Amino acid sequence: MKTCFLIGHRDTGDEIYPALEDAIEAAIVEHGIQEFIVGHYGRFDRMAARALVTAKSKHREIKLTLGSVHKLFIHNACLNPPL
Repeated sequence: MKTCFLIGHRDTGDEIYPALEDAIEAAIVEHGIQEFIVGHYGRFDRMAARALVTAKSKHREIKLTLGSVHKLFIHNACLNPPL
């Protein structure tokens, strides 16, 4: 399963919402992304989650996971320690 982690500024303005919806649609249709991980702090994260809930009504197969960047970074570092 292909995964996309959405990251943006906590004070992102609403004007990016249409572009965010388009980018998510392209990720699903053109790149086969099925899992999206979004943080749970700030305006961008709320906007991304809202866009993904909307996309899920059309693409039932996608999965939205609310994640913590810190926890995911630690988890990845443990699985793939630096050489």
